Amino acid sequence: MALNVTGDFGNLHFQFNLAGDPQPMFTALGVRFTDETSTEDRAEAGLAAMELSNVVLATETPEDYSIGPGIVEVGVSEGDNVFVDGTTTEPGEQVIDATQQNTAWLIKKSTLDGGRSGRGRMYVPGAVDAFVAPNGVLDPAYLGNLQTLTNDLALAILSVPLIESLVLFHNNEGGLSPPEGTDIIALTVDNVVATQRRRLR
Repeated sequence: MALNVTGDFGNLHFQFNLAGDPQPMFTALGVRFTDETSTEDRAEAGLAAMELSNVVLATETPEDYSIGPGIVEVGVSEGDNVFVDGTTTEPGEQVIDATQQNTAWLIKKSTLDGGRSGRGRMYVPGAVDAFVAPNGVLDPAYLGNLQTLTNDLALAILSVPLIESLVLFHNNEGGLSPPEGTDIIALTVDNVVATQRRRLR
């Protein structure tokens, strides 16, 4: 969670807890808040979005995991950002084994910007082992389920008042200033899992 956002933006840090593993895993999705709203109102909106998101993510997550409580980051134009802990945790609903904990399913974030700066990735822990081939390819029906979940996740977040859009953050040149956010136009689940334990910690 080293990325520091600012201004009208926030970051939803989704938390995944694997039974027997003391260290939680995180993945994040950026949001743009509506103009002229207070930091407190934005934090409340972020918490509402986190609560809805945890419920959605649990539907395709194995029972080895729980999702939440997570952390909401609210950007502040002048001063330190505000970090607020989530308040709810949802158990995974899939009664089936997960893949090894270094394996995640992958959501590709797309914007209207060209090149690598216009694309991002979101690594989600807890792929269902039975639906992942030895070469890492997802079962087509399972891939469809994950895409539906991803669509539902976006809709749930955007249903919250004060959240205007989902965004991808770009580090500015030299990394000396907070990243800028660009609206995401598509979230697409890749058909191959990724092994990204380092990125989840």
